[in-house]
Amino acid sequence: MELDGLASGVLRRLLRSSPLVRQAIFAAIAHTMDRNEQEAELLAQALCVGRARHVLDSAIGGVPDGLMGALERIGSTPLPRADHYKALVALFASPEKRDRTRCLQHCGEITSLTIDAVTHFDPKWLHPNVLRGATSLRDLSDFLEALRLLQSLPNGPSDEAVHRAIANMHGRARLQNVIARLMRRSAAYPEHPLDADADFRPLRTASDLIRAGRRFRNCLRHHVLGALTGRTAYAVFREQAVLEFRRLQTGGWLLFEVHGPENDRVPRDVRAVIREACAARSLPMMTASHDPDWEPLVRMATEGGIYDWAA
Repeated sequence: MELDGLASGVLRRLLRSSPLVRQAIFAAIAHTMDRNEQEAELLAQALCVGRARHVLDSAIGGVPDGLMGALERIGSTPLPRADHYKALVALFASPEKRDRTRCLQHCGEITSLTIDAVTHFDPKWLHPNVLRGATSLRDLSDFLEALRLLQSLPNGPSDEAVHRAIANMHGRARLQNVIARLMRRSAAYPEHPLDADADFRPLRTASDLIRAGRRFRNCLRHHVLGALTGRTAYAVFREQAVLEFRRLQTGGWLLFEVHGPENDRVPRDVRAVIREACAARSLPMMTASHDPDWEPLVRMATEGGIYDWAA
């Protein structure tokens, strides 16, 4: 409105112009917020009649390659803050940031989120699919941190595996799906307290856990992360029960619980055999939970976090 008072027609031009001209006007104003009256009048005149490139050139003095195309893909609505336009111009004006602008050139619609993402995060994983799949900066930050943690594990996914998983995202697939896929396809987990034999079948991969969860109709598929990080481990005993182990701070393992099909209680005689077989392998079992009289206390204590030290 201030500029329209200096050169009548600025508002009319803004409201009736194409999305590209509108974005050029918004970017020009963002770069000239602090201006004297003479500069403001010259800008207002340029906004009234100039083409999009001329409008922007009058404000920033030169238009970097790729910037006009980026402005066109913002649409007709202004970005939330003037800083977004300044950041966008700075990105395309810096040759050393070519890897960041390349992400913008292929991500489809450009939003404040995509501009913030390529400005603040390492561009290594800022594939267009990642930018399209992110719903917020927090979502993107969690995704990148999850990748870092996964790759830090002994059997973490390689850069090639991560690139392949990202490239295979379809449409606006959620970033969480990529992390879940990488976890499911992870190689054998870091360590397991049991070796396979006639009694025990260790569940060493995400696929093992998922298949066993289907076989026993329980929620094993939701416990992949604990096994992947080596905090928990699972095994099947004679296809009758699932054994849950927790890692101790001393480095050993504790047989924490025994689960039957649909998490039903395992018969006392079977539990006794399991307890003896594990004890022979130096794997102690929480005995208090075997006595029905103790179960309410153990259940309440477990839900209250008393065993958190074990994992």
